Amino acid sequence: KARSESLRRGDLILFRDSQGLPFLHRLIKMDKMASTVQTKGDALRYRDRPVNSDNVLGRVCMIEKEKALFGLKYLNVESISWRTVNYIIAIYSIIKSKL
Repeated sequence: KARSESLRRGDLILFRDSQGLPFLHRLIKMDKMASTVQTKGDALRYRDRPVNSDNVLGRVCMIEKEKALFGLKYLNVESISWRTVNYIIAIYSIIKSKL
């Protein structure tokens, strides 16, 4: 779980859409005045409709990847290097959707 004030551009967030379905997309913009977040799936061309901050269920903090020879590998996406990468991906995603 994550409070809306702790969310940052580039975070992968789990949220419910207007029909109540869960989605995991990248946060690309926040509107604190309207209490909404703008998200976009990395593989999608267009942004999602704005989501009310109350519909955010949580933020991804760890990714588990299976490696055949070495068992499981965990990626801490809260590290400074991953936060930077996620921010760059979010900016790239915004530019790509505008083109």
